[in-house]
Amino acid sequence: MVEGRVQRVELEALLRTEARIWLRPLGLLEGAAAEAAIAAGWALRLAGGGIAFTSVEVLARLSDGAVAAAVASLPQLRVWTRRLDPGAAAEIMHGLERLSAGRPAWAGLSLDRPLLMGVVNVTPDSFSDGGKFLDSERAIAQGRALAAAGA
Repeated sequence: MVEGRVQRVELEALLRTEARIWLRPLGLLEGAAAEAAIAAGWALRLAGGGIAFTSVEVLARLSDGAVAAAVASLPQLRVWTRRLDPGAAAEIMHGLERLSAGRPAWAGLSLDRPLLMGVVNVTPDSFSDGGKFLDSERAIAQGRALAAAGA
């Protein structure tokens, strides 16, 4: 089945491609369900946090430019990678490691939990807020209000 430029295929069809593979986490769990699935070997942590993923969408760009995609549980993916050549198998396992590894802090911000950002638009040609914050005192007050609200 073709959806736009994405062709849904069986996982086995990707064995026959030489294309580079990408992984997208699916089947997200949190809390006790995530911990139980991780302990049972059915899931991995997403970005080292409290959310886990139980399956992945395996994506490969084909020679005609289309993208082939298949969905696999983590146990299915592990079995499938045993049938690949060692280099391709290592690439998939490295992809899983990157998805599950914790993220280092960036710009002094911890990335171990979701972050919110507030924007105060102070440009004179702003159409999003009608120029409410052109005055510096109002802009600072709005920034402080956003921070107090959790941004």
